[in-house]
Amino acid sequence: MACGIAGVIGTSDNLLFLRLLTGAIRHRGNGEGSGVMVFNQTTVQRHAVVGKYKELFDTWIDRADNEHVEVGITHLRYATAGDNSSLSEVSPLTGDFQGSPFAVSHNGNIPGYRQLRVLLEARGYTFTSNVDSEVIVALISLAPVSTLSAAVEYTIREITEFTNGEAAISVVVATHGTLILACEGRKYHPLVYGRLGLGWVASSETRSMDRENLQAQDIRPVCLAKSWLSGPMASKPDKHPVLRTRSIV
Repeated sequence: MACGIAGVIGTSDNLLFLRLLTGAIRHRGNGEGSGVMVFNQTTVQRHAVVGKYKELFDTWIDRADNEHVEVGITHLRYATAGDNSSLSEVSPLTGDFQGSPFAVSHNGNIPGYRQLRVLLEARGYTFTSNVDSEVIVALISLAPVSTLSAAVEYTIREITEFTNGEAAISVVVATHGTLILACEGRKYHPLVYGRLGLGWVASSETRSMDRENLQAQDIRPVCLAKSWLSGPMASKPDKHPVLRTRSIV
């Protein structure tokens, strides 16, 4: 079992498609926590529950400002670190990069993350949870680069070097007008993305994209599962796509 992550940007109905994507991978996680974060044109909304996917959307979606949602990501938690009963441990986790908010949903694990936490605390970062995913947020926040996409690349590289390549990292990173996908590690956790109208969708599984009511086109891998290596997804992975709304391209 593993976490489930999904993201949308620039589609005709971002919240609807985000809910459909997340529902299609609801067998991931084990009900320990579910979270969603959306970026509107000028605001950010986050909601999380210590519970399953249905509880997440049933308690929040009617209050969401769907009309102005530009980008959204979700996370279904399968805990390997941290407190199973605390909302502070539920992703998406949020951070600040050079004065702008961002959010991260991570599927995978980071061996030795507690030692990495100590090093990041010495650099001035204050942790608010005990999950390994927060070291990703910390590294992005502290990255000595000028763009969020470069900060994600920096973070992947730092974690890979620190763990000697043993970390498993599949992430969707969101901010206003941008969705960043990234993957690294010897033990890949699958992540794919594809076109949906004028926008993009991303998910832990291809099965979430070929539903009758959500048929993405031009589906591409960011990370490959072993079972896909000789199948239709056997193209070279695109490990770091940066997807933007049409208004920003």
